[in-house]
Amino acid sequence: MNIDEIEKLLKEGKVEDALKIVKKEAKGKDNDYAKTFFNTGASNKKFAETMENKEEFKLAINYFKLAEKLGNKKLIEFARKGQAAAHNNLGNLLDDLKRYEEAEKEYMEALIIDPNHVKAIINLGFTLSKIGRHRESEIELKKASKLDPDLLEAKYRESIEINPNSMEAHNNLGCWLADLERHDEAEGEYGKAIKLNPKHPTPHNNLGVLLESLKRYDEAEEEYKRAFELCDDLTFKKVIARNFCILYFSFFEKEKIEEHREQLQKIKEFFRENNDEKEFLVDACNSYRDIMRYFPAKEHNKHNRARKKLGEVKFYLERCDEKKTFRTC
Repeated sequence: MNIDEIEKLLKEGKVEDALKIVKKEAKGKDNDYAKTFFNTGASNKKFAETMENKEEFKLAINYFKLAEKLGNKKLIEFARKGQAAAHNNLGNLLDDLKRYEEAEKEYMEALIIDPNHVKAIINLGFTLSKIGRHRESEIELKKASKLDPDLLEAKYRESIEINPNSMEAHNNLGCWLADLERHDEAEGEYGKAIKLNPKHPTPHNNLGVLLESLKRYDEAEEEYKRAFELCDDLTFKKVIARNFCILYFSFFEKEKIEEHREQLQKIKEFFRENNDEKEFLVDACNSYRDIMRYFPAKEHNKHNRARKKLGEVKFYLERCDEKKTFRTC
């Protein structure tokens, strides 16, 4: 068999053409040939990792593909794992080069082959975060957390070791720790993120959410205020505004409500400036519904007092004529 010809075809991505040549010569020894190509693919993969060579990764992937088409069930499984690992590692190389869209594609290829490839899921989540696709990133990282939380935590901490002055790295670790209800650690990471970049709204907002969940409402309000004042992204600013609405229903004393009237009015002005005034009422209604989830049904007194806030919001917002919208929330 002309190995050079096979490799030339694989370098060109012509796996099927290479397979035809091999089939002619294998003559019932398909699995033996598959082992050879698998081992060659593994060698190419190691070489690619050492040399950080994109083309060698692609060649390794194609050797694994060829082995998969020739091997028995066990070898097919190994070949597919090899492909997934090579795609993942190629993704890492591209991510390091800041070629994030290409990296995303490689991670997706790995996950098509092995949907539970935890490293690829984690790496995809981190890459998506780097290009601002935070919601998609969160979905991937939650998957990884269920599959292997220790590996995910190690990845978060590794990213901090690589770049200890990264606000994003500390903020992301804080989010993950908060999801695990490791509140003190999460608060510490948000604090580090804020110290590194005090003018970024995201860690302030996230710290506010954490403090509110701990019923430290006054501190939460201060973080939301900072986030709201610092934010220049309209969509994110609406998220922060809605958090304010939810927080508002966490205050039950009449004096507290009056005390925070000015801030609520400021948020209303924000919606008005963006031709979106009635959205404030919609969010206020949604906030009421959300805050009810915080209290057991037996706490009738709190429930009724919170319900009254709905009317007070209407009063403070000058009884806007959006009653239909208000009722459909």
